[in-house]
Amino acid sequence: MKDAVAILGCGPAGLLAAHAAVQMEHPIKIISVKKPSIMFGAMYLHKPIPEVTSPDPGFMVKILKTGSSWQYAEKVYGDRHAMVSWDKFDEGEVPAWDLKLAYRVLWDLYEGAIHDLKLTPDAVWSLTTNYRHVVSTVPLRSICYEPDKHQFRSQRIWVHHGEQPQDALWDENLMHYNSTPEVEWYRHSIIRGYMSWEYAHEPIHAEEHGFELSSGFKPVYSTCPCHPAVLKVGRYGAWDKHQLSHHAYFKTLEALEPSRVVQ
Repeated sequence: MKDAVAILGCGPAGLLAAHAAVQMEHPIKIISVKKPSIMFGAMYLHKPIPEVTSPDPGFMVKILKTGSSWQYAEKVYGDRHAMVSWDKFDEGEVPAWDLKLAYRVLWDLYEGAIHDLKLTPDAVWSLTTNYRHVVSTVPLRSICYEPDKHQFRSQRIWVHHGEQPQDALWDENLMHYNSTPEVEWYRHSIIRGYMSWEYAHEPIHAEEHGFELSSGFKPVYSTCPCHPAVLKVGRYGAWDKHQLSHHAYFKTLEALEPSRVVQ
């Protein structure tokens, strides 16, 4: 299987990595618990994906900021020096592509290549001995040999989310970063009619009454050195909150063909 590529995970990042490998004419084997990812909130593609999306943006997202970068970092992470997404986007409109639609296209393309299996650290090691390329998008902690010894820093988050009410006044896609203490949430988004409010603590006031409240975490960094031969991509695969979905596609392309110019 010298030219075959093993892809770990079947979420958006995993299937984008698989798509990159197929475009480079590599046979693929996707190994994952065979369950589509559930997506909600501020999720969209920042770059087009050949043969999956249109080259032209599907819509535009308006970026708004209230406050300052250091206030935002302190509000979200309790550290004014933390690196935050605030610094990555200027105010104004940015092009966007529908990630949910792209994922449905990818699932239809590659569902048949998914082998339903829960991965273990030993299973990943075995794959590296049989495949020249192994790309992982599964949570890094789940394939770490010593998860209690290696650091996996993460930030707890809470999200109010739901479909935009039919009588709502908003008719644009929006990403609003807010660092002021007057409001509990730090980021509010409206993406293709889906609304979300993100918090760094469990919200005290339920201004978004009627919306579902979910909790989770975003990875920050890890000291895990396990599986050095594995290319780790995606937010949870690389355990890096700055990894966006399209990075999995372009980083896999770059790994398979280093001379290729990627974005």
